[in-house]
Amino acid sequence: MAHPKLIGRRCECTACGDLFNSESAFDRHRVGEFAGLGGTSSRLCLTEPELLASGWSRNGAGAWITRPFLALPESHKQGAEGEGATYLAEVLDGP
Repeated sequence: MAHPKLIGRRCECTACGDLFNSESAFDRHRVGEFAGLGGTSSRLCLTEPELLASGWSRNGAGAWITRPFLALPESHKQGAEGEGATYLAEVLDGP
């Protein structure tokens, strides 16, 4: 599989090499204490089994996600001609 592009908020960890679909997912996969002045950091990456046990999964690009996005029901999707968006426009802008 080709390496996905790091676009938007996608991150690659230089410690473990894993890809994350967001900065917050990236931050949450690193655990432990930061080093103080002159100290040693105890930060490390969660392992794949730990991520899976926490409910994480990989998206279609192979990046870790904390939870999958919910698919919208057909009734909530906007059609090719913009139908389905009318109600939202009326709520926001008035009829």
